[in-house]
Amino acid sequence: MKSLEEVFVEKNYHWLPRQETSSRLKDLIFQSHEKYIESQSGSKKIGAVFIEETSDTQLFGELLDFFWESKKSEKAYILLVTSKLKSVSEKFVGKIKWLVKELSKEFTFAVSVRTISNIPDFYEKFFLELQSGQIEKRALLDSTVSIFIKEHNLEKLYSGSGFLPGSRSRKSLARFIGPMNHMWGKNPFSCPPTDAKSRPAGACGVWFLGFSKGLWDTSIYPKNKSCIKCSRILSKTYLSIWQKFTENRKSITKPNETHNQQPYYEHHTALKSTTSNSRVACVLLFGAPTISLSNASLIFLLKKISVIQSLKPVVAVEDVTPAYFYSKYSIESIHELYKEIGKIAGVSVLFTSEINRKKWTDTLDFWSENMTRDDLRKAVGGINPENRNRGGFTVYDTYHLICMNSLLNVVSPKLVICHSKNAAGLEPSINGSFLSSWITAHNFFDLGIRIKGESDFKKLLSSFKKGSLGDKKSYISALMDIVGIDL
Repeated sequence: MKSLEEVFVEKNYHWLPRQETSSRLKDLIFQSHEKYIESQSGSKKIGAVFIEETSDTQLFGELLDFFWESKKSEKAYILLVTSKLKSVSEKFVGKIKWLVKELSKEFTFAVSVRTISNIPDFYEKFFLELQSGQIEKRALLDSTVSIFIKEHNLEKLYSGSGFLPGSRSRKSLARFIGPMNHMWGKNPFSCPPTDAKSRPAGACGVWFLGFSKGLWDTSIYPKNKSCIKCSRILSKTYLSIWQKFTENRKSITKPNETHNQQPYYEHHTALKSTTSNSRVACVLLFGAPTISLSNASLIFLLKKISVIQSLKPVVAVEDVTPAYFYSKYSIESIHELYKEIGKIAGVSVLFTSEINRKKWTDTLDFWSENMTRDDLRKAVGGINPENRNRGGFTVYDTYHLICMNSLLNVVSPKLVICHSKNAAGLEPSINGSFLSSWITAHNFFDLGIRIKGESDFKKLLSSFKKGSLGDKKSYISALMDIVGIDL
């Protein structure tokens, strides 16, 4: 019988079957299939919310995706929140309204756009008890979204521009969806750079738009169709709208690259106590050929916290499976890169390729047999891809979660540091008493900065000191202060 790793290599791009939430992940992997079966269930009322600003390319892709998701609906609404609490400006609203108008002509149905510029006034209309103004910003925005859902009796909500629904909005009966991918560069019809992850793990706007439209039903490119060929197919339909948008957006708005969400981190402790006497603090990373600014920041935060708590800092890097997602991948170069960053930060680095193979495969099997579809759904967070008309979980999503918890088993840390978006993936280990405490890093943005080694990191610090980072400087200053980098 094939091992789990062998099956993953063969079926990493396959879709998981839709089964009970209690189905074991191992069974779902072995039963996965290459083609996606489109959902026939539409929603009478669907909405979308845009609270944070995003790039023009990403906005174009998400609005197109939302329109395709809305095709089976009777009514569609968009909520735009413009306030000092978030970075969405009136100029960004102008972009969205222009695109909605043009896409409404293409899709031959109207979408109602609602703009809220004063959240407190909006609240007073519905909940007088919130006039005290003591609500935390994130909770206030989340409650605003929940009111929007209730007001229009929405059955489905599209979370645009990276907004994740919180505890208040998730109490509604609406099903949450979001974009399946992130768009690259300045052109939605361009292929991603060679150092980007390939489908189904990566960010390819061309595949994303084509899948939304229903041009293909696999989680990779159809056979005999390259990215360039697929781009030509999509350009025939949408290029004219994009060209008009790029011509008009100069008069609509100037790009906004400010980041007014301050980075911060929170410490959490499990309700169940563990029996581990470990003195290790850990960061888990997918071994990409470059390190993002946000992940580099996690490494430096790891060092800072480890010194405070007298723990041994370890960065655990998965360096085996990434080879199947990058066109150019050298395990020697990966080791050199992460060891360089580890040396700069003063932390140890562990690679999965260095772990005893029997121990590693046994640990993978353990978690694949003891985690379910429900664990996978929770790990994704508030946006479930299976709520979409098109799209769902892939074997890659499953294996990524299994690897994450398997690494925790092998390293057995006292403390884990992760991005807040990945914290839900720790839950199986927390519930199984394998992990006692963890730190979530919030608003650790990439800003498009990728580090390929020590020289790149030094260039970043040099650019910062020279003041050549423009609007990014204040944000990076706050980030470096938090993670303990001495400039």
